[in-house]
Amino acid sequence: MSKTVKTTIIVVVTLLVLSALCCGGVLLLTGVGSTAISNSLKDEPKLVGTTSLSSSSSQSSTVQAPKTYKKGDIVSIEGVNITVTEVKDYVSKNSFMKPESGKKVVAIMVTEENVSSEDKSYNLYNYSLKNKDGVQYTTAFSDVEPAFSSGTMQPTKKAKCYLAFTVPTDVKNSDLELVYSEFFSTGEIVWVLE
Repeated sequence: MSKTVKTTIIVVVTLLVLSALCCGGVLLLTGVGSTAISNSLKDEPKLVGTTSLSSSSSQSSTVQAPKTYKKGDIVSIEGVNITVTEVKDYVSKNSFMKPESGKKVVAIMVTEENVSSEDKSYNLYNYSLKNKDGVQYTTAFSDVEPAFSSGTMQPTKKAKCYLAFTVPTDVKNSDLELVYSEFFSTGEIVWVLE
């Protein structure tokens, strides 16, 4: 074997080993493989109440969770209460923020409240929007305020902001579902946007 071939093999093997070590480190740092993150929705979400937006009255005790939730339901998962309180079509006054022809922006007001005794994170990318057939829509580049982003909530604090998505104009908001799913989790919480 020539010296060039040997050098190439050594470089390739070294790169493969370094890649494996780096990926392993990233997975270790992000918690992949740990039960805390990989089973982040291990606990079943619980309906802990409803807001005045819902037709039923507020409930003080935990009831068995339905498969899907509706606007106004307060869903508790791992120390965070999540509520969808508003769904509206949003039209920006800024011409550069308007969606392309045949599309509209749907703005969804979401409240996340930390009801635990430890800091909890919130993230725009834990949410997605799809229709009842499973077609997923993209996050909108929008100026709706207050806009949902990401951060950390201390105990008793809330994040109450709009999520914005671009959907075809012929899609009715009542045919949409907001899905909450944490990274590295297989579980989902679904709100039917009636």
